[in-house]
Amino acid sequence: MRQSGVYVNLTPSERIAQIKSPALHRVHWQPLTTTGTSNALLRGVWQNQAVIVRLNASGVLTFGVDRQREAAVLSQIQGQPWAPHILANAPDDGWMLMADYGDHRPQAALIPWHALLLACQQITTVPRLDYTLLIAAYAEALPNTPMTQKLIRQMTDTLAALPDHYRCLVHHDLHPGNLVGTTEDWRVIDWEYAGLGCPWLDIAAVQQQGSMPIDIVATLPVAAGYRTDQLVEILGHAHQMNKLLEQAWLTVRKDEG
Repeated sequence: MRQSGVYVNLTPSERIAQIKSPALHRVHWQPLTTTGTSNALLRGVWQNQAVIVRLNASGVLTFGVDRQREAAVLSQIQGQPWAPHILANAPDDGWMLMADYGDHRPQAALIPWHALLLACQQITTVPRLDYTLLIAAYAEALPNTPMTQKLIRQMTDTLAALPDHYRCLVHHDLHPGNLVGTTEDWRVIDWEYAGLGCPWLDIAAVQQQGSMPIDIVATLPVAAGYRTDQLVEILGHAHQMNKLLEQAWLTVRKDEG
């Protein structure tokens, strides 16, 4: 059965057979055992290149994901040294083919996070992620309980406390688990939730890892004109917003699962 660009109730092999690319049918695919993803990942060699095919999970497991928005983001960042090389992307058919960077993970402490955030803050023409609509979607998907009402109210209030004058490309899930490759040649993966949004959320995610001191944050374009105490306050709201969004996402998955 097909649902929103995803064939559900099919094994990965059966889903591969549904891909409208006969060349991929001849690849010997091996399941990639990894944590932190809801999608099915398979590894193989295609046209003499190591590749990974991602079979998209259903919307229940990837609440908030817009595959068309993701495809637009990935298309725009192609060629960036930190972007994964996408060989083919068919969001309507529920799959994507990308270069395989192996099982290595770079040391997060050695990643030039400032350069990554700076590059993202210069990209301002990707599709928007509307936080107000996202919060409304969570309010509709979650059970109407006092706990849910409190969560929705907290997200709404925290969003309102964040500056909204600067919008740029935001990954929305920056953490070491979404880095692949080596310290010299690394890529950021999992752009499913990316879009034009609030850069403070990515800054807060990086800062939480201890990789972005406040004096370095102050050199980013989005921080221009703010005092140190103001930056600390803004990042506090951003940390809180990240936590609330994660809580809502996990609760939806738990309730639907």
